[in-house]
Amino acid sequence: MKKKLQIFVDCSNVFRNNFDNGVSRVVRNIVYKFASDKLKYLIDFYISQIEKNVIYFYQFPSILDYKYNAIHRNHPKGLIRSVLRIWDQLKRKILIRFVFGKKNYLFHFKNIDHSILILSDASWSFQTDYALDKFKRLGGKVIFYVHDIIPLYSIFFSESVSDVKFQKWIDWGIRNSDILLCVSNDTRSMLVKYIEFIHPQLLDYQKRVRVLHSGYELSDRDIYSPVKAEIISVIHASTEHIFIVVGTADTRKNLDYIYRSFQALWRSGHKVRLIFGGPFSPKDHFIEDLKKLDFYNRSLFVFSNLSDAELDFLYSNASALVFASKAEGFGLPIVEAMTRGLPIICSDIPIFRELADGYAQFVDIADDNGLVEAIETFLDKTPFDQRLSRSPRPWRSWDDYADELLAICQEVIGGATPR
Repeated sequence: MKKKLQIFVDCSNVFRNNFDNGVSRVVRNIVYKFASDKLKYLIDFYISQIEKNVIYFYQFPSILDYKYNAIHRNHPKGLIRSVLRIWDQLKRKILIRFVFGKKNYLFHFKNIDHSILILSDASWSFQTDYALDKFKRLGGKVIFYVHDIIPLYSIFFSESVSDVKFQKWIDWGIRNSDILLCVSNDTRSMLVKYIEFIHPQLLDYQKRVRVLHSGYELSDRDIYSPVKAEIISVIHASTEHIFIVVGTADTRKNLDYIYRSFQALWRSGHKVRLIFGGPFSPKDHFIEDLKKLDFYNRSLFVFSNLSDAELDFLYSNASALVFASKAEGFGLPIVEAMTRGLPIICSDIPIFRELADGYAQFVDIADDNGLVEAIETFLDKTPFDQRLSRSPRPWRSWDDYADELLAICQEVIGGATPR
């Protein structure tokens, strides 16, 4: 009888930080699906944490539920928020130590030859080389996720400490992983170009580079929770088209271009509303500067730390999503909008074509008037009373995603099957 697969999913960054982004959602959904009753007879599943020279593992995925709930509550501001974050970290340590089980040292396993470590988290900022090298030497297999390589693009690479760490992380995966799993064909194309330029000596990398689009699905846990009154009032009090922008305030998100385009629309007499929604902080100077403008809280609105319920409310009631990024690894808001039938106006970049060709309206963001003209075309074609007419486009579920990922694991290990 062949041995049962032992699968470890890296959750190092999710353990340490209360981030809610595309990467953390991928990690959580892999955990939820691999820990389900459906797969318990196929695999021995553990969540893992890499700390310097060791890899720890836990057998209770409930800790990820704890982290999920901590992230999706309403976040207070200022000193109260800081105190609560410290309390969250203390509770996490208590839960790990006394409730969810004591840390176990991964290398106590004797039969590591049927073990796969899935490096799906953004763990590149931690010291991991020694532990990962040892895992490989003991016969373990590694599936290395490439969510994007944007920090390596010449126009974004800053040679900062974090970018250099990211490059070292990617280079380790290229040299040592059994599978390089990209989240899109566009990311795969960029990765292949990087390998050919930086690692020309590698000859067998092509068969190791795969693509697996992220899953997506709505769940009751995500959307059936309270929505802030100020968000409801902005939507329900409006007799104007509402355009939403979802994401961080990173420079590559091109928020300044979006704002300047809407500023031109307002000054030419168009009555439209623009909402920026994302995990913003007081350090995001562009967002803070928006709050000082005359248009703020009249035609321009900013909502930070949105819950999934609030995001769903905005997607369900807006007229269109505007997404003008210069570069993306995937583009989760595109999928979130399509599955609800929300119209999309986005930059004409390869990843957005890959996700939404035939659905979205594409804009040349090199043209200063490109977005303005696209919005005006949308307004001409979409009467206000028809803005909620929707034609959703289906997307792969997380169940389908987990099945494909498990098939890749079985292929890597040599076709391992249940005992």
